[in-house]
Amino acid sequence: MGIKNGLSRIPTFFGSLTAEPVGYLYYFAYGVYTLGAQKILEQKTCFPDAEPGLDVYCRNDTLRSDASDMITLRSVLREALPPFVLVVAGAWRDWTGLAFPLLALSISGLILAASVSLISAYIWQMSPLLTAVLESLFAGIGGGWQLFHLSVFCYLSNRTSSQERTARFTWLMVAMTAGTLTGNYVSGTLLKALNYRWFFIFIIAVKITAITMGYIFLKEKRRPPPEGKSFLNLKKFLVPFNTRSYCVVNWIMILNSWLLYCASVAEGSVRLLFAEKQFPNDMNVTNFGYYMAYCIAIHFLGLLLYPPLLIKWLKMSDFTVTIISLILYTISYTGIGLSENIVELYLFSTLNPMKNGLIILHRSILTKCVCDSDLGIYSSFIGVGEGFIPLGTLFLYNYIFKKTIGTWPGAYHLVSTTLGLVMLVNMCIATFLYKRQCCKEGDCNKGCKCSKAHQEDQVFSEAVKIQPEL
Repeated sequence: MGIKNGLSRIPTFFGSLTAEPVGYLYYFAYGVYTLGAQKILEQKTCFPDAEPGLDVYCRNDTLRSDASDMITLRSVLREALPPFVLVVAGAWRDWTGLAFPLLALSISGLILAASVSLISAYIWQMSPLLTAVLESLFAGIGGGWQLFHLSVFCYLSNRTSSQERTARFTWLMVAMTAGTLTGNYVSGTLLKALNYRWFFIFIIAVKITAITMGYIFLKEKRRPPPEGKSFLNLKKFLVPFNTRSYCVVNWIMILNSWLLYCASVAEGSVRLLFAEKQFPNDMNVTNFGYYMAYCIAIHFLGLLLYPPLLIKWLKMSDFTVTIISLILYTISYTGIGLSENIVELYLFSTLNPMKNGLIILHRSILTKCVCDSDLGIYSSFIGVGEGFIPLGTLFLYNYIFKKTIGTWPGAYHLVSTTLGLVMLVNMCIATFLYKRQCCKEGDCNKGCKCSKAHQEDQVFSEAVKIQPEL
């Protein structure tokens, strides 16, 4: 009877999908594209005169360091530009209640970025510096993936109650992780099969499909704007600084989101070079794609298993699950930094199943503490920090890698370990504050919003709400 019941709910579940298909396509293209974008900069730096084969590696450590500088510059520019877009986009979203135009802007910027890479592949003499600057410029002014996250998380938050939100965010992250998983798994194979030109054309086609899916699935109506007000006003931008009962918890969630992204983007900027240097006999472009796919598979399984097991069945709070995840996160990065062979690399990578889950846990907690009409500006603050703060860590990771490339290429992972410990302490503090103010009869997952937010939850119609069916 239970199996029959579950099967009968599958059509309802698929009928309730909205942002998930778009999230899958977006991150599939992102996972595939990242390898090609970094590889072309590396080969243009090491072989400026003519395009080499994809299996030809840069054996010169000096040129490899120069390639690392190009990849770091690309990452820095892609992170520094979106904050200027996000501040305005967050306020505009709260003023209109619309998410799809922001989603379309984000994907359009990445389409233009991939077009620059395509032109650079056709014109090999186009310098890696010019390629990196133009590619990251278009991606940045489109808001990057930060704007994509702002749009889809705000869209779902607006259509779910606080009790449903963690489950719905989990399904969205499952879709995005599945896209990253399949993208990373086939990235090396696609790059070798298509070569640079058709590879980038393929990426552009997938991103255009993602915008189309968003137009089809994201159904929303414009919110009537407040009379006599513009979305560009100082009071709106100062909302996160208002003195509220749960302001400290809100800011801890924002700070930890910043630190998570700092470690992720900085480590990712030198991951390929680290793997090729530390494991030269085991890591070619295809095997690196397989390794990345394995890591994402672990994150995917973690999202599928941990939230239902720990939150739904064992009745743990979002805070407790986050603390457990951060402990594993810290152990994992320490082990990866100390790995001396490929088996150890895979083993310690397995110990970080909730790396992506940490993103949704922090955002879920935040949405339970703020009003929907303020969620866009809070999300934009997360994006602003994710843009500016990693600038320092990008250079730090790159500096450590270049200084230790001949002795200990994985030394930079210890910075991630340190950030993990800081986030763990932050979350323990937030747990204490939140439980003291918001837990009622042992239930810490209903949220602790202002009265306006509770009223908004009560007036949602069943037609607007999105129910997690599985």
